[in-house]
Amino acid sequence: MKKNMNDENPTITIVKTCLADHAGINVEDINDDDTFMEDLHMIPTEFSDFLEELADKGLQTEDLDLSSITTVGELIESLSSHEYTS
Repeated sequence: MKKNMNDENPTITIVKTCLADHAGINVEDINDDDTFMEDLHMIPTEFSDFLEELADKGLQTEDLDLSSITTVGELIESLSSHEYTS
């Protein structure tokens, strides 16, 4: 049985909620291994806008190594390693 990490990590909830709103999909339909470009059909400008939304929610996005982030899980892991700003 999968452990519900949302209880332990507020970053997961913020990322998936914002992503669902941004992409017009249900939170339940977002998987950690979903890629932004292929699975979620986000072009680079949409991804940039999405990162700005996350920054507005208090997540530190400016120091992310975007070249190493292709999936939702990789983004969550990278954001979780940065200090929460709100």
